[in-house]
Amino acid sequence: MTSPSRELPPRVKRALHRVSPHRHTWARAGKFLLAGVCLALLVRYIWLNKEDLSAVRRVRPAYMALIMTGIILNMILEANQFLAVLRLTGARIAFWPWMRIFVISRFLSRLAPQSGNLYRATVLKTRFKVRVTNYVSVLASVNLLNNFWGLLFALGMLLWTEPMLRIEGQPVWLFLLGALALVGAAPFLLEAALTPLEGRTALLDRLHEKLVQVVRGIRTNVADTGLLIEFAVYASLQFAVTLGVVYYCFACLGIFLSLSYVAVCTAALKLSRLIVLTPGNIGIVEFVYGWLSYQAGYDPTEGVLAALILRALVSINLTVFAAALGGFPYLFKSRRVTATSAGNEDP
Repeated sequence: MTSPSRELPPRVKRALHRVSPHRHTWARAGKFLLAGVCLALLVRYIWLNKEDLSAVRRVRPAYMALIMTGIILNMILEANQFLAVLRLTGARIAFWPWMRIFVISRFLSRLAPQSGNLYRATVLKTRFKVRVTNYVSVLASVNLLNNFWGLLFALGMLLWTEPMLRIEGQPVWLFLLGALALVGAAPFLLEAALTPLEGRTALLDRLHEKLVQVVRGIRTNVADTGLLIEFAVYASLQFAVTLGVVYYCFACLGIFLSLSYVAVCTAALKLSRLIVLTPGNIGIVEFVYGWLSYQAGYDPTEGVLAALILRALVSINLTVFAAALGGFPYLFKSRRVTATSAGNEDP
């Protein structure tokens, strides 16, 4: 198939080669710089509050085993969610081959931002003939639906357990409702925002055309009733499992959060996958959990430790499974994967 870059005028292609790498490099450098700042602040905070680290001594192995079990179940449920949307593109992929692709891509993303997506897009295109535009639509649809159902369940749990919960004097249900509305309206808002791009330049027209295809793919996916029902089942199970994982991350340290705060922590974890400020949102999630721990009446350090426990166990789980599934060699092919996906892109 013809690469889309070959269809562009030579002048536009030269402009793309000059501008795009620099823009990508600056964005990536900004994320790593922010991650460095967050890590420095996190280390400084832990050092200044090192006497509070004694909570780690209370960690119970049985709770750690429950957390690991929940992480594995969540990974299986997330893989099924993604596969349910992916099959709408016509791709015929059995679960276990897809599970291998999914785990390896998650492992790569954990170590090198975007490398997991590049690996996944490349494998889907070369082995299963899934066009890159379709993959981007699937990825966006999964993130959209995952966050929508996660926020909806968190809002329902909050209204059921403690509807008047306030943080910093503000009703939490209102924040969750606002986030839910924004996530639900995202495809429509994005399509409206893309319309003014049309007719400016050949490059913007091309970009607009591809982005509109992605947005329309998202709208088609989220309008599929069967998919919504299937996704809702997976999402409800995943939300229940994540509640348990978050609860026991705090329980490991002797903190037994109320269901309302666990629901808020779960919603924050969902949103952290949607809004990525640093690689893996390292430092961001820890500070959010420390702040929520303080709001719940506990020491902020214990919230930070709970987030670190979760991050460490997820990383251990991904590393073990990626090693078992042969994911390590792909770490040394990240540049080749990047070049392949860029050269073979066929929206």
